[in-house]
Amino acid sequence: MSVSSREWPPSRWDDYWTRTEIPSEVRLAQTKWVDRIINFVGITGLRLYSVADFGCGPALTLFELARRFPKVNFSGFDFSSAVIQRNNDRVRDLVLHNLTFERSTLPNVPSELSFSLVLCIATLHYVKKSLLAIQNLLGTLKPGGFLIFNYPNRYSVYWYRRNADEEMKGRFALLLSGKNVLSKRVAEKALARSCDNFWTLMGENINRANPCVFVSKKA
Repeated sequence: MSVSSREWPPSRWDDYWTRTEIPSEVRLAQTKWVDRIINFVGITGLRLYSVADFGCGPALTLFELARRFPKVNFSGFDFSSAVIQRNNDRVRDLVLHNLTFERSTLPNVPSELSFSLVLCIATLHYVKKSLLAIQNLLGTLKPGGFLIFNYPNRYSVYWYRRNADEEMKGRFALLLSGKNVLSKRVAEKALARSCDNFWTLMGENINRANPCVFVSKKA
């Protein structure tokens, strides 16, 4: 399978996120993360004040968490202006005062931000400077906070080369090129701290093609 497809321009992402129906695989994946985050907070004893999701897309996870935890502030960030507008419109319709959305493109992160929990799920696959991105995301944590992120590795490349359809091949062109592939060792070196396996903490089966870890910022 060819891996030379051009990366999607912003217009393609805007089209992808503003379809009438949210893609079923996205809906399922983001719904699962609601219970995962609640379990994570319970296991770690994290005092939850503010949560950010970088690469939030339609933000089904944030909308549900904001509804369940009205005293916690939630922020979503995404590359697509269209999905940010759509999410902010929905916030107004639902009258959610603890949820906001803003456009942001990793690896850049506004320096004034500060959160007790930061999520970056299914996003580093599209980021060229992924190591700089996780370093900047770690910098947004309050003392005692956590960063949860998954990342593309060599098994991810193998999986997408075997299974990606034509649309996915375009979406994951950067990953398929191998230019942003990471490993746990490389991530730990970049962050200067150890990363723990998120799937193990959740009691879920480990998928080698979808590594997910969490790291803390000591109080």
